[in-house]
Amino acid sequence: MKNRFLVLSGTAVVAALELSLSVTPAFANNPALTSYVVDPSTYRSGETVTMIANGSTSGTYAFSGCEFTVLNGLPLYQQNISENNYLQAGATTGSTNPFADTMTYRVYGYAGVSCSDPVSGTPTFDTGITTVTPQIEIDPILLTVGTTPPSSSPYTTKSATGNSPFAWTTGGWFTAMSDSDCAITPGGAGAPSLPAGVTLDDTVSPAGDAPTFTLQGSPAAGSAGEYKLCVSLSDGSVTLPAWATITVADSALPATGLDATALGLAALSALVTAALGLGFVVRRRHA
Repeated sequence: MKNRFLVLSGTAVVAALELSLSVTPAFANNPALTSYVVDPSTYRSGETVTMIANGSTSGTYAFSGCEFTVLNGLPLYQQNISENNYLQAGATTGSTNPFADTMTYRVYGYAGVSCSDPVSGTPTFDTGITTVTPQIEIDPILLTVGTTPPSSSPYTTKSATGNSPFAWTTGGWFTAMSDSDCAITPGGAGAPSLPAGVTLDDTVSPAGDAPTFTLQGSPAAGSAGEYKLCVSLSDGSVTLPAWATITVADSALPATGLDATALGLAALSALVTAALGLGFVVRRRHA
């Protein structure tokens, strides 16, 4: 089993950066790796992807040289590799993204050179940029000032072909977090962002059940706008972050169905029309 791991400074989050590859011990020299592609190049965390080596979806390939890994456009590490079973082509489970933001990475290598030597020119293989979207996705939420939120909002914890990391044997819960807990790049902490009058239900769900994502209360007057809330979802063993986008609209007026902004525009339009009418009357009197 071949794995690469990343530890972000200042966090306890450990992310598998390369794909988990099922490697069979080699009893003969394998072909040298000259190209390495992940298909599709954009996928949901934990989905099944296909490793294509030298244009083939089967076989085990060797690589000896300097390997580079880049995370979100920034160099992560480089290391000398000398493996006869460096890569086994075929279907496998893709990388898991432990962040609330999209993760990109790229792996490339130069055969026959050491990482301590100057390296330039075209690499022997280059996966290009691979994009992995988050494991948890919460559907956008629309609220109205003075109106109670829905009893629950939809969210997804697993990909179409992958497995959810959660086991709800003892239940689970959501928790509001600071912005820095959701972002890949540390910094800009920021307090949890919720409309005035609204709170997140962090009640533990019954054993065996996944928790619902529920907002309580009702948005206060003057809270219209868009909010981006960082939350974590936990089953007691696994905890992963997610962004929740919450949009609050002004309340509609019962009699007209127009909200305060629309009413203001209507009043302004009526005032302009009246002024134009007055000018027309004045001009007629001077005619």
